[in-house]
Amino acid sequence: MDVSLNPITQQAQVNILDIWDTHSSIFFPHANQMPVCKVKFPIPFKITPKTMSKLAVNQVQGPFGEFEEGEQVRICLRASNSSVRWALCFLISASIFILHPLANLLNLRAFSWQFKHVLVDPRQYGVLMESLCAGGKYDGAVQVLDELLEKGTLLSPKSPVMEAPAYNPVIEYLCDNGNTNKAETFFRQLMKKGVDDKSAFNSLIRGHAKEGALEAAKEILAIMTRRGVPTDPHSHALLIDSFLKKNEPADAKTALDSMMEHGHLPRPALFQSVMAALFNDGRVQTASRVMKSMIEKGITENMDMAHKIVEALFMRCHVEEAIGRVNLMVENGCMPDLDKLLAALCEKDKVMEAQKLADFALDRDFEVSFSTYDRVLEALYTEEKTLPPYSMLCKIKHKGGVVDQKGCDALMDSLKAGGYSKQADILSRILVENGSSISKRGKKSAMGA
Repeated sequence: MDVSLNPITQQAQVNILDIWDTHSSIFFPHANQMPVCKVKFPIPFKITPKTMSKLAVNQVQGPFGEFEEGEQVRICLRASNSSVRWALCFLISASIFILHPLANLLNLRAFSWQFKHVLVDPRQYGVLMESLCAGGKYDGAVQVLDELLEKGTLLSPKSPVMEAPAYNPVIEYLCDNGNTNKAETFFRQLMKKGVDDKSAFNSLIRGHAKEGALEAAKEILAIMTRRGVPTDPHSHALLIDSFLKKNEPADAKTALDSMMEHGHLPRPALFQSVMAALFNDGRVQTASRVMKSMIEKGITENMDMAHKIVEALFMRCHVEEAIGRVNLMVENGCMPDLDKLLAALCEKDKVMEAQKLADFALDRDFEVSFSTYDRVLEALYTEEKTLPPYSMLCKIKHKGGVVDQKGCDALMDSLKAGGYSKQADILSRILVENGSSISKRGKKSAMGA
């Protein structure tokens, strides 16, 4: 076979008499007659009008459809001068390379050297890769891709864009088999031609995450965000899990935020894992923000970690934030155990924090036992506080609660000693009125009996 360029027309001229292979043949009897390709397929193969249109072949005579292994077909192509190069490339590819994808002597590189004057269209590579992947010959498809990348065919501004069915299976295969860098190199060349393929992007994220190349995965995600390409929740989740496995909870939280910004709802277990990692790393307030996002998204199951975070916020004196989280939990139907929380604060000498939480509970009329309030008051007495327990006692008595009388008497003495005689008198009247009402209720109960 001899192919050369006409120096005047710069078009390919073909002078072919007869070429035969044990499995296939390309036959051009005369220059003015129709080229003929005989192909015997060792793997299942599909020929459609769309396939031919990709190859810019003007007219095709022959069967279309799916061909079984071992079936032999005869295809006739009528190609104009401008497209004869593409037709040749297809014939070489389909009849030889697919039949011998792993044969060193019949690979595409050897034939491209023989036809070095023929400009190869990347769509022919695409047809090869698509066909090989469809037949399960992924290693052969990767060899075709290596040839494509080595030639730099896609880098030419004039080269046409390869279609998704041609590149996606190869990219997915590479990403699933530890070769994501090669897949990214390939796809970045496609991106320069304006390709924004969701499946390819997500394959790259998953591949980089599996291989531990998390910065590369973040970069791909950033590109998707800039280009407005929809993301896959599974890719986000895999990236978050990878950050957690590398003990990078801050990056995991950033990835979680990105997942929600893209409109995906993380699984409850994913929220819990990120909160636990941040909490164990000492990042309580960051864990608190994750908790807030989780509850606002309507996820209120398995709240054990949320309770730990609230308690830790009080312990670290982030009282306003802690009370805000308690209120958020209540508004979303997951009432925290305030008795347990108040007791823990008193045990760990966080008396003022306990008093503020108790005041909040009294103001909102939450269900807290009066014995728990009494415990907070005792802690306040021990700390020799005066006005905070006075405020609590007034609220408790207003609700009809019973508290330790000795503690009340001691508090009135402290108020007077501290120059708060007015508050002492008010508390004394409240205690007298409350005692009188209790006495009347007791007499009515006795009469009724």
